[in-house]
Amino acid sequence: VAIFAGWKRYFMWINKGTIYYGDEEGKPKYDIPVAACRSAERFDPDEFAQKKGRDAPSMLTDFAWLLKTVEYTVVFVSDSESQCLAWIDGINSMLPRHQRTLSGFNGHS
Repeated sequence: VAIFAGWKRYFMWINKGTIYYGDEEGKPKYDIPVAACRSAERFDPDEFAQKKGRDAPSMLTDFAWLLKTVEYTVVFVSDSESQCLAWIDGINSMLPRHQRTLSGFNGHS
């Protein structure tokens, strides 16, 4: 549950093959190379309940989505359905261009 303990609003953007997010727009706190991403997909509250043995927090049931990397999964929550789908579609559309680097990505800078 630690993933929800530090819940906070972040700005998110993509630039030159890297997904950035942080407290302030244009000032990244975290980054994820698109080459390290496997998929972006909708958060499934039923799957969460099955794995964790409890219901998903309500903030995750409407516009949450998952960014799955070679090492971990990050949960993001958008402000709207259209934003949620735009992030998922946008990231997934970038993945084929980065597939050649994905095979060589070891998860370390």
